[in-house]
Amino acid sequence: MYAFPLSKADEKKLAGQLQSQQGKLESARNRIERIDAELAQLATSLEAAQEQSREARQQVEHAVSRMGDLETVRQALDAERRQLAEARDGARLAARESRDAAHALALTLESQRVQVVALAQALERMVGQRGQLDSRLGELAAQLSDAGPLHGYAIAVRLQRLSRDVLSVEEGSLYPALYRMERRGWLASTWALTDTGRRARFYRMTRSGRAQLEAETASWLRLTTAVADVLNG
Repeated sequence: MYAFPLSKADEKKLAGQLQSQQGKLESARNRIERIDAELAQLATSLEAAQEQSREARQQVEHAVSRMGDLETVRQALDAERRQLAEARDGARLAARESRDAAHALALTLESQRVQVVALAQALERMVGQRGQLDSRLGELAAQLSDAGPLHGYAIAVRLQRLSRDVLSVEEGSLYPALYRMERRGWLASTWALTDTGRRARFYRMTRSGRAQLEAETASWLRLTTAVADVLNG
């Protein structure tokens, strides 16, 4: 099974997904700002309630001085105190719920940030792999030549056919890659006649070339699996 670099359309799709994640992150930040504003408004309401409480106590004290009924005033004060305690407890509960909601939102934002960072890193690695296309072409050509000696043009044709026209290899990229593979001892070549009677260099894979191909294939599969895990995560 072979794996090849993503097309420009796929890269554009990934970039769109990254931009969408960034939009969600900005929306979450706006929600946090709204929660902070609600907390500030709640604090203002609590201060207003305290001011009303002070005014109520003043009214009670005035009533005591006028009515002289201390027991009635005490009961009224107890009732006011209970109401204030209930208002205070309600305000504290609302503040605690707001803090919990802000904390949960912060955790969600952090999770989304981690996913965006992982996706960005995967995209950077995929872009870096595009710069290694020439060496990958050599490895693909070596794998094709493992089936038997093939000359350069035949390797290019087989690459295009087996990849369903995804890989259209130019001679300027293929032959330098084959020469490098041969210098490193991964390919061996001999001169022979093609089917058309033209003299050409035929390539076959060496033992060290097979070992190198297995290592590079495993590395490529690890990369594509990691990218798939990030996109499916």
